[in-house]
Parts: sequence; C-alpha cells; structure tokens
Amino acid sequence: MGHSLQQLRSIVKDKGCIEAQFDVDYDVWYSTLQGNYPYNSRLRGEIAGIPVRLRFTCVVVPNTFGSFPVSSRIEGFIGDDPVQGRFSHRMVYSAIAGNVPVNDGVYINHADKSYRLSLKTSKTPGTIRLKSEGGGKVHAAVFYKKGKMVQPDEVASGGKGGPRYESGIPIFTELNGKIEDISLSFKFIPTYYTNTSSGRSPVNRRAKGFLQYSPA
Repeated sequence: MGHSLQQLRSIVKDKGCIEAQFDVDYDVWYSTLQGNYPYNSRLRGEIAGIPVRLRFTCVVVPNTFGSFPVSSRIEGFIGDDPVQGRFSHRMVYSAIAGNVPVNDGVYINHADKSYRLSLKTSKTPGTIRLKSEGGGKVHAAVFYKKGKMVQPDEVASGGKGGPRYESGIPIFTELNGKIEDISLSFKFIPTYYTNTSSGRSPVNRRAKGFLQYSPA
C-alpha cells in the first residue's frame, strides 16, 4: 500500500468513520436508437484532503436496437498512488431499448490482490421524446415494446408523455464493499441527460457516502 493510501487508512482508523463526496462526470456515445447515450467516465474529489482522480473507459455493447456504452476500466490516482481496476456489467431489460447494460460491480487491483465492490442497480424512469408537429398541435411518439415498434395514441401535451411514455432505465445507485479493513458505502445521485432521439436518460452525477474502519 502506497503512502497516500496508508495515510488515508490511518485517518479512517483514527476517526473510525469519515464522510466523503465526489463529482461523477459522464461522456456520451452515439447509439443508433438513442442518439447520444451517456455513460459515467470520471470520478473526482477528495477524501480527508487527499485528492481522488479516477477515469473510466467504456465498452460498447450491441443489442437489438443499437449499441450502448457501459463503463469498463478504471485508472487514476488516490493522492500519489496509482489505482487500476475494472467494472463488471449485466444486461437488464428496458422497454425503451430492449436489454441495456448496467454496471453491477467494481474490481480494484492493488498489491497483487483484487477487491470486489458491489454496485446495487435499480430502474429510473426515462422518457421517450415526443415528436412535435408544431403550432400547438398534438404530439405523438414512436417507441419499442417487446421488440416491435409501436405507435401509441396521440396526446394533447407539449412534450409531456405521461406514464405510458415512461420506462425504467437501469442505473447503478449504491456502492458497497471492503478493501482490507476499510469498508466503503456510497450512494449515487443521478440527473437526466437529454439526448437526440429518445428523450431523457438518467446518468449519475454525484456520490456521497463514508469510509469506516472495520477490522473484523
């Protein structure tokens, strides 16, 4: 364990538990169904005054309607100590796009050891963009259901589709795990990215949680 990680461990051990929060950045990847689709690409902030700078690269996973990015590799620094690792992912059904990849774990490599941190996933509502006909007229939408394109009834609404235009999009919401004798627990706070064809897609923008000394 390098100097910065040893320093962080000593701080957590001394205090018992410390809080931390990070900014989570994102990039976008073009998908033939969704337009520009967001994925988390960086985590930055500090823990007890020690800077944290991690970069995530993505892999692109095809499904029936297009290609979807999901975070794949981790590299960066905690203080002066390099950090490397990888994400795992699984496919989760979404009525908007069929099966969509979502990260469900993180593997951190350090000193010839690999530590798994679990990512809890859930579904967050995402909206299919409605097509305006202009002049205050009704709006219509095209969406996919069970592999078939469906044209629903028109609705008199200025771009708000209501529940029938909503679908749960998978996203990771919590991180939990342990590295040596330090337990980590974080919750992620999402926002919405409005993309070019399907409307809003959730993407994580903040992480808040704590590190706790857990020798047992």
